Amino acid sequence: MNRAALLTTLTLTLVTATSAHGDERASFPADAAAPAAEALHARLAGRVFRATDAKGLAWRLEYSRLGHLFVDIGTGFQDDGPYRVEGSQVCVTLRRSGASCSEYRLHQDAVYLRRASNGEILKLNPQ
Repeated sequence: MNRAALLTTLTLTLVTATSAHGDERASFPADAAAPAAEALHARLAGRVFRATDAKGLAWRLEYSRLGHLFVDIGTGFQDDGPYRVEGSQVCVTLRRSGASCSEYRLHQDAVYLRRASNGEILKLNPQ
């Protein structure tokens, strides 16, 4: 294989791998369901979850039963504030990051959220 053909093959492989990874992080699983507010609250309240974002950063999210969220990201960034469930969204007002609402979906035993800041999908793994 000549150098140009090899370079083209490598480039296409990288683009395909990047696209596949990007699609995975930008879309909920195909059969994930938007939960009712009560079901979502029951799945989150009083639980701690871990997730890894596209950059490889570890997230820890703790949803208290009393409606307070604590976020700890692997960079040392921490934030907290009240949260409320509105339909299939969780809306938070964090002290440092401000207010936002993120869309959630349930798929089998997993919980997924679409980050309000960039649309990335995080799979929340119960701790």
